[in-house]
Amino acid sequence: MRKVVCSILFIWLFVSTYGQRSEDIRWNPSNGMNFVEFLEVWKPGMPVSEDDNFFISRVKLKERFENVKTQVHQELNTERQLCWWTPMGDGKKQWKSFPRNQFEADNFSMWQYVDIHGNWGDGWFRVPGVFNDAAHKNGVCTGCVLFINWGESVRKPGDRVYDLFVKLTEKDEYGRFRYAERLILFLKYYGIDGIGINPEGVWSADIASEVQDFFAELHVQAKVQGLKGFHIDWYDSNDNNGRLSFGQNALQNRNRDWFQKGNRVVSNMFMLNYNIDNWGGNKDPMGESARNAVAYGRSSYDVYAGFYLRGRGLSSYDFEPREGKGWEVLKDKPVSVCLWGEHERNNIHNASREYGEDSLTVQQTYLRKLEYFFTGGTRNPVNAPVVTNTITTVNEKDMQRFHGISTFFPARSAIRELPFVTRFNLGNGFFFNKEGKTVNTLAWYNIGMQDWMPSWRWWVTGRDERVPGDAVRCDFVFEDAWFGGSCLKLHGATGYSKVRLFKTDISVDGHVELAFTCKVEGSDDSYLKVILSRVGTEAEFIEIPVRQEVKPGQWQTIRCKLGDFGIQAGERIACIGLVVENTPEDYEAFIGELSLTDPRVKYNPVRPDILATKVIREYNDSLDFKLVWDVMPLVNREKDMPVMNEAVDTWYYEVYVRESLRGKARLVATTTSWAAYVCGVPVLPGGKGLWLGVRAVAPDGKRTSKITWERVK
Repeated sequence: MRKVVCSILFIWLFVSTYGQRSEDIRWNPSNGMNFVEFLEVWKPGMPVSEDDNFFISRVKLKERFENVKTQVHQELNTERQLCWWTPMGDGKKQWKSFPRNQFEADNFSMWQYVDIHGNWGDGWFRVPGVFNDAAHKNGVCTGCVLFINWGESVRKPGDRVYDLFVKLTEKDEYGRFRYAERLILFLKYYGIDGIGINPEGVWSADIASEVQDFFAELHVQAKVQGLKGFHIDWYDSNDNNGRLSFGQNALQNRNRDWFQKGNRVVSNMFMLNYNIDNWGGNKDPMGESARNAVAYGRSSYDVYAGFYLRGRGLSSYDFEPREGKGWEVLKDKPVSVCLWGEHERNNIHNASREYGEDSLTVQQTYLRKLEYFFTGGTRNPVNAPVVTNTITTVNEKDMQRFHGISTFFPARSAIRELPFVTRFNLGNGFFFNKEGKTVNTLAWYNIGMQDWMPSWRWWVTGRDERVPGDAVRCDFVFEDAWFGGSCLKLHGATGYSKVRLFKTDISVDGHVELAFTCKVEGSDDSYLKVILSRVGTEAEFIEIPVRQEVKPGQWQTIRCKLGDFGIQAGERIACIGLVVENTPEDYEAFIGELSLTDPRVKYNPVRPDILATKVIREYNDSLDFKLVWDVMPLVNREKDMPVMNEAVDTWYYEVYVRESLRGKARLVATTTSWAAYVCGVPVLPGGKGLWLGVRAVAPDGKRTSKITWERVK
């Protein structure tokens, strides 16, 4: 976390990404003012800038559930937490996870193993709303990071961070922190669940003590103000008095005030440095840290063993692949795990160029590497390689020997309500399809549009629940899509493969409808069955045949009532998956959509009101534009807080253009935010009119509001 030039707090600079430019979206949260001065006058509902809707999360943090019987390894508990403390987005710390007109970017999709995405790439306190939307949907807490460079002075007036904290920790006449409540409200308003600090400076004892007390008060205010999931992430590099000190790389009395001060919580994710075997003569730093955390009145799982995803990413210490250490030791230690790497781009994404620089190759390599890292080198958590500490690179060949995070963590899920709809869309593409038809050919990235991803990648077994030698191959591909820019592809010869896809806890009855959309190439047989199991009988599956009813190579959708297969009121679906049987070697099945919906529920997505339109740039045959809207809720909402999409019967929004009053409406973007920024939209040269439009799409993905139009030229 060292040797990076510090950026000025609260200001981001960007370069062009195709048509995109830094001035197009206003990121500065204080219009040039010092942030604390802005916080002095801010109150919920007061916009930071005209582009506020790009930064407000519209998806609440979902709650996860537990069901040991739908775990691959039933002996694992969910007390051990995982923090993915990496950047998110384009790798340049410019557009980060912001939607844009390019395909290659970090479309992270392994949320099921993550509890906190600390979001290293976004500084205090401005985060794209779509990033928070994607994480919240999966029950993952988000954050943003204040970076203090190695050895930077935090001791006296004029020091960058010292001045910030002197103002932020100011007290009123009653001795209370003036800005603690307002900062929590600010985070809650924008949907940021917590804050992180890389504190590698040299602090004065007085400011260190004040910051510890301020962090403790933030926890109190988070509880009072109802900010669920609030967390403070801390990298252990300083002692109680702020001096640089890794000590014995353990939670001890020398650094406990950054963890727990008296009986007050200071930080929740207390990340120890990367030497988890021994350090400074301490041969059991993780064990000591766990014992001390309990002695201080906390859970041992609030202590996080640190791993560095580059040189040390798959082992515990630099280039020392020592057996019997690192991951092998960690198996028996009751502590959590934090994965850091790195300043500008998560290092697995950054290392996905070994087969070429073209964007498709990078994305395909990145997807495989995510699966190696999280579910093991076999890409099947059932038969992952043995736990090892002998791998020091993130090269694909080495990663195929890695045991995977799933060896330590069970997959978690927040899929517990109707409607459940997934189109297997990763959140980026070279084109955009709707119901299997290409509606535009613009490259795009929007992590907020990522669908529910399979809970396991890939839990494939035979009839005996062992991994078959001829298991069907499962991959995400960008060559086709039912909706968006990607889909799931099953391919290759198999005698019998059971593919468990989604861990769920959905209450259903016989009226609930299952829909399944697929395309099978070159065959009159789909070779597929959809399978469901119930809570209470998780290992017993109902099989629903998928009959091939259209010509090969065409999308088809089958529908059925769950009651037709014996499911009754009061039952809950525990697992959804597929069975593939007796396929030929050249078998290819594209899976486009899987859903459970209740046709008796009539959604009424509220029609948006356009607030602002702006054509940013015009070219001979294309243009860039910005569109911002509002939605008047028909239901009560939390006082002074933003309206969530679910409160207005909405999943996402579709953005359209047309070039005459009665011209054809063309879909050019989708987003969960209440704002869109679209570049490179084709238009007729010398056109005399242009209308921009937006409509809401219901949670079932079918019903829509009317399009609201506004002429811009």
